[in-house]
Amino acid sequence: VPILVRRKLVLFPAVAWVGTAARREEVGMICEAIRGNPWLGVSPHPSLPTLCLARIRKVHAMPDGGLILYLLGIARAKWSGEGWCQPNQRVPISILPSDPAPMVPPQGWLRQAFVVLQNLRGLPGRRDPFPPGLWLDLLCHLLPLPIWTKIHLLAASSQLASKQLSSALL
Repeated sequence: VPILVRRKLVLFPAVAWVGTAARREEVGMICEAIRGNPWLGVSPHPSLPTLCLARIRKVHAMPDGGLILYLLGIARAKWSGEGWCQPNQRVPISILPSDPAPMVPPQGWLRQAFVVLQNLRGLPGRRDPFPPGLWLDLLCHLLPLPIWTKIHLLAASSQLASKQLSSALL
């Protein structure tokens, strides 16, 4: 999977992101990925082993040769290797397991966020069809948290660990 490094961006699973790629190496890597397997690893820094596996949903060419990307975060992953991962390089990755148990809604303002995000789908009173903990990933992505806090939250593959970490940091 090719790695797209975006400083100051931590993409979480189930979160959409629209951005640009203008460097020749990035454009070439993305064009190659579109022809083959439309997956990218999105990382905030090349030295971090944890990243978000993202699917390329759409790509638009700009007149200057750059690209507008529409990505959707799919899963937490780790790249297999040591040291720094070279940007725009293909590396083997492994998907991190998520906690299969349904998450108990937290208390306080996190519970309010949980209820609001559930009701945004228009399904109050119905069983939630989305993966457990999706609301927490959305919340972590949207909150104005420092970049290193978001990186720690992305690295927490278990939803329970992510919830505990977010409670401690917020």
